[in-house]
Parts: sequence; C-alpha cells; structure tokens
Amino acid sequence: MSVTVYIRPEALADLEAAAEWYEERVPGLGTEYVRAMRAAITSLAEGAYHHHLRNRRLRVRWICTRRFPYRIVYRIDDARVTVLAVLHAARHDREWRRRL
Repeated sequence: MSVTVYIRPEALADLEAAAEWYEERVPGLGTEYVRAMRAAITSLAEGAYHHHLRNRRLRVRWICTRRFPYRIVYRIDDARVTVLAVLHAARHDREWRRRL
C-alpha cells in the first residue's frame, strides 16, 4: 500500500541542523547524511507499516538508519505518513512527544 509522505517543518529543521553538524566535522558527510535520511523517508511511502509501533496510544513509529544514529519518528493517518521528527537516537522521547 502506497501512502503520501509529509515532512513537518520541524523535522526538516532537524535534518538541516544535523546535516550542518556533520558537514562541519567532515566535508561531504552532511551530504551523505541527507542522502541516507532521504532514502529512509522515501521508503516510508511503500513500507510505513513494516516498522513496529513504539507508542501504541499515540500511534507513533520510527525507523532507524544504519550508518547514522538517527530516528525518523512518524505517524500514519489514513493514507498519509507524517514525519514528526528526525532525532539522534540518544535523545529522550520527550523531544518527539512535544511535537504531537
């Protein structure tokens, strides 16, 4: 089942901030980070339901990338995936809960 993927502005800001951080450390790494995140987000259009519910009450799921320790936190409503946040895996859950 294919769904529409919507990325909230806050999630885009998360992505940009992390990309800048990686780019400052190693030139080109920020671009690789964006490419990995974009591929993971694009995969949600076809496989959003493949990932376990992390919070059943709030209907929140997330996908983790292999190379970068980040979680793409999202929720599925009807035929739409909403990306709520792109956060480092070490960040506390309250960071994405604030965005609901």
